Amino acid sequence: MPSFHRPLVVAVLAPAILLPSASSAQTIQAWVSGHGTDGNNCSVSAPCRTFQYAHDIVAAGGEIDVLDGADYGPVTIAKSVSIVNDGAGVATIIQSAAGMNAITIAAGAGDLVYLRGLSLNGLGVAANGISLTSGGELEVVNCVVRRFMSHGVDLEPTTSLSFSISDLLASQDANAAINLRPAGDMTGSIDGLKASYSVNGVQLAGDASAGSANVFVSVVRSVASSNNNGYAAFSASGHANVRMTVSDSTASSNGAGVYAGPGGQIAVSHSNLVGNGVAVYSASTGGIQTEITSNLVFNGTIMSGPGNAQAYPQK
Repeated sequence: MPSFHRPLVVAVLAPAILLPSASSAQTIQAWVSGHGTDGNNCSVSAPCRTFQYAHDIVAAGGEIDVLDGADYGPVTIAKSVSIVNDGAGVATIIQSAAGMNAITIAAGAGDLVYLRGLSLNGLGVAANGISLTSGGELEVVNCVVRRFMSHGVDLEPTTSLSFSISDLLASQDANAAINLRPAGDMTGSIDGLKASYSVNGVQLAGDASAGSANVFVSVVRSVASSNNNGYAAFSASGHANVRMTVSDSTASSNGAGVYAGPGGQIAVSHSNLVGNGVAVYSASTGGIQTEITSNLVFNGTIMSGPGNAQAYPQK
């Protein structure tokens, strides 16, 4: 008799093994489509509908790929993941909720997040396009962030962070197109940025970091126009001095092309500071300098402010 009943136990357990829940399933690649459905397995033949569902089902280190253009909704990223749109259509995240972000990144200290080919719109009410509070590495390639009430890209990591941002279009973000305000070490590069109609194009702030933190950012082949300040760096007493280099870039039609506040050092080379109210405003003291080897034309004032600034001929 015991052998007679044993197959019934197997029959009861089998469905639980063969049909796991979506929340427990893990895949290395997930696909999303405007015609997809959350609840699918996110395969190319059965895609999901939102980035958030795909994020939750994909394994750490996996990739979310876009099949066609659609609004895929806000997403909170908590692990290593790539979200990639290679031109299948406009992959949009429209965030219409006041004070919320389009993409929130709260990943682990060793995690890598990679974003490519995304268009983020805050409709003039959302907080940030991309907001990172923790993570190890961030790469943003060929994205658009516009009409956010705080920042287009806001990196305020509590962990050490290295980042790369390339070919970003940021427009009409109320504060900074890119805001960099680390609590610890930060190194990063910005290449091919076009930032306009914000308070600051690139804003590097050291006022949240320890005095011993190493904070360095390079900007190349970028354009900051029609902002209050094109490129700005500053800190506060007792916090880290921050350094920014700007090369082969343009600052045009800003209130100040380059702004160096206390604790901020900017070196500008082989660039064009054109048509700004002030080409260079230096509030820096204590040996911090703004060094300029660039083309300075059609600005209201070349140098202004109480700090140390030096200009060298264009080479």
